[in-house]
Amino acid sequence: MRVVAVVVLALVLVPAAFSGGELPADWQDCAPGEARGVVERFVRVFNSRSIPSLDRVFSPAASFNWYSTGGPGVRLGPAAYDRSPLIPYFRGRQRQGERLRLVRFEGGGNGNGYAHFRFRIERRSRELRPTVFQGKGAAICAVSGDTISVWSVGSSVSR
Repeated sequence: MRVVAVVVLALVLVPAAFSGGELPADWQDCAPGEARGVVERFVRVFNSRSIPSLDRVFSPAASFNWYSTGGPGVRLGPAAYDRSPLIPYFRGRQRQGERLRLVRFEGGGNGNGYAHFRFRIERRSRELRPTVFQGKGAAICAVSGDTISVWSVGSSVSR
């Protein structure tokens, strides 16, 4: 319960227009649907276990901000801000049989080079019965490819 409270607090304290890492030179405001598209691509490639595709969904280290989630597979604190262990983290979650399903997506508009969004996502694995969580994130849209720079999964929600 304490981990969930920390994640929820982090979700509340993150400003809507944070200034994160270095944006790619070819960034542009996201057109309607682009942020949702990269989130749907994340869910699809995570479930397909395509590690090279999964790696391309997230911003490179220079523009990556964080990926945080509570349990199972807790990724909080300093580890959440480090891009280098992200793909090994995903491999570990996949070994646990984790699957994702996007339940809801709400775009929050563009600001400071980031397209902000909120979502509900169902996670399930050998350690977790199907449970819907709320979260928020930010995408970077660029000619070279749209990526996720921020992903924070908060507390579970009742359906």
